[in-house]
Amino acid sequence: MLTSIVSRDVFESLACNRCGQCCERHFGSCAGASPLETVSSISFADRENGQWMDLDVWFGQQVPIGPNEDGDWQYRCPLVAYADELAVCTIYDHRPGVCYHYPYDRPTSIEKCVWHVEILEDHLPWLPEKFV
Repeated sequence: MLTSIVSRDVFESLACNRCGQCCERHFGSCAGASPLETVSSISFADRENGQWMDLDVWFGQQVPIGPNEDGDWQYRCPLVAYADELAVCTIYDHRPGVCYHYPYDRPTSIEKCVWHVEILEDHLPWLPEKFV
């Protein structure tokens, strides 16, 4: 699958495609670890603004689905439901910050996600703004 290249403005205007992949996690580097054991290895946790507490809550609520064929543990948020193959957060208006701020102002590695893109300015920082 080819990755789209978009400008920062386009990236910021993207709307969630409700793939639900942000509500499920696969932990290859922590195979066999519980969600709370895994939370300590998350590098993007921001302790300054309380994001770390959101991560503790978020991971602590995950429901283990079990290991996949690669032996990686899979977890799903118990608050996500699916309707017509689209993810629906059952507490969307009150979701934790870790969900609210997704994708944390950067592209994701999740291929099904609308934010699985490359940002032009990240590759060509010298490019004049009028060309972006």
